[in-house]
Amino acid sequence: MGNRMLGALGASTAMFMMIAGVAIAGDANDAELVAMEKALWQAWADADTAPFEQHLADVSVNMTPGGVTIGKAENVQMIADAECKVNSFSFGDFTVLRPTSTVALVVYTASQDATCDGHAVPPRINATGVWVKDGNAWKSAAYTEVPVAE
Repeated sequence: MGNRMLGALGASTAMFMMIAGVAIAGDANDAELVAMEKALWQAWADADTAPFEQHLADVSVNMTPGGVTIGKAENVQMIADAECKVNSFSFGDFTVLRPTSTVALVVYTASQDATCDGHAVPPRINATGVWVKDGNAWKSAAYTEVPVAE
């Protein structure tokens, strides 16, 4: 049932994006968004909360197999409190989608060798970062990861 639901969700998302006229952009902002997404991963690996303070929107959501955290302060605290040992991580292809000029979806795959709070994290994930334009700065409003079935 889980795979069918994920397939239906993926099809629904694709249909919504086609109806909404989502375009794949290819400008300098895309490179900036990908770089910021990667910077947050490096900050997680380094247990460094400063990039999260800088890049998270005040209203932000983090959804991983470990749970859901809502709010910038709560997400920064979660990073500060987590006892993670990150041996390595790498990324697959990035795609940046733009539903509007002030919203960007950064979609990618990642492989990771890490433990948090004594538990192994999923070795491969599909991830989506939702970025919103706040004045002249992009802020991460939501991050979601789904383990890839092995």
